[in-house]
Amino acid sequence: PTLSYETRIVPKPSDERRHRTTTTTTGRPAPRYCGLRLCRLHDASAPRVFVLEHTDGAGHRMKAIMEGLAIAQRNELNFGGVVGQLQPLTDQHINFRVIMDAVFGNGASEEFFVYNISHRPKFAREFDNSRSMETSLHKARPEDNLYCPAVNEWGWNRSTPFSKYFPPWFRDSLRSNLDQWPLEFTEGKPSVVMHLRRADLEKGDTRAA
Repeated sequence: PTLSYETRIVPKPSDERRHRTTTTTTGRPAPRYCGLRLCRLHDASAPRVFVLEHTDGAGHRMKAIMEGLAIAQRNELNFGGVVGQLQPLTDQHINFRVIMDAVFGNGASEEFFVYNISHRPKFAREFDNSRSMETSLHKARPEDNLYCPAVNEWGWNRSTPFSKYFPPWFRDSLRSNLDQWPLEFTEGKPSVVMHLRRADLEKGDTRAA
């Protein structure tokens, strides 16, 4: 199927989407967190980790989210969601919410992006990087909201195999929605996929590599 990045995918009912409309005893709406199974791999009382949406291209934004999910999986945390930017357009002028729906399924962006930089949940602790968070998890209490904007150092402990963060079953879960998209290659001929990095840049741009 052809995906248009100029319009949002219309969400369809799915078991993956579990919007919570409960209220607290004070009558106020209860806090919302990502309800996808991929975000809730552990007990409901486990602490939750949130990451920050980057401000540049789609690849960097997606990388940070997948790393956040991997850190949650590895450390028996739940993934609370992404603290989103107010502007969803990437450097390539693509609506990143549409990309999230294409990768994780219709309506997934509404689960991941419950909060943004002007409307954040109450965090029990905030960390500069994943290393400082992982070494402090013994202090976390049940259902704590933990904020770790930068998660790119998830492999800091070289004694821990990377496969502990991205085991085969977890990688299968990350791509389960993409696996439903057909690959239409010509039968009997070599199949080649090419990633054009920074293909959105004009010739002569100083950032072109």
